[in-house]
Amino acid sequence: MTEAPKKKKIYPAAIAATVFAFVLIPLHAGCVVLLAFFPLVLWMIISIDRAIRHPETRKTHLARIFVWTIAFFTALGAEYAHYVAARNYADGIAIAIRNFSAAHGRYPENLAEIGIDHQEMRGNLGFSGYSRIEDRLSLFYTPTFSYFRPYVYDFKRGAWDWD
Repeated sequence: MTEAPKKKKIYPAAIAATVFAFVLIPLHAGCVVLLAFFPLVLWMIISIDRAIRHPETRKTHLARIFVWTIAFFTALGAEYAHYVAARNYADGIAIAIRNFSAAHGRYPENLAEIGIDHQEMRGNLGFSGYSRIEDRLSLFYTPTFSYFRPYVYDFKRGAWDWD
């Protein structure tokens, strides 16, 4: 007597994909989202191959691919939203510094002079800061998708550069 083939369930994939998305949604988890891309694509290629070769489990494989695709793009979308929010906040600080300079003929000594709390800035941008030593300015923040290379504002050009 032969047994009917076991139906594979989608629940483990759905739970793992949900955990993946929720772990990677917080600020500064973007580099992990990008690191997960290639293994995820490799897994999807293997799953598509299995779906083609084993029609009895095709729906399950395609459902797993769908669930993981949704999880990946949810995490990627959240990362993009963090990136845009951080850039807008940092742009606001740069504009406030430039406006202060235009009004007072000098750059502020610290962020408190323009009404920005340093802790609030760190809460919105992560590792970030502003310093003025003589006429040398430094405004920087770490982008949400990288821990190692900050964006540094060039006050002469009015643009952000990689450090």
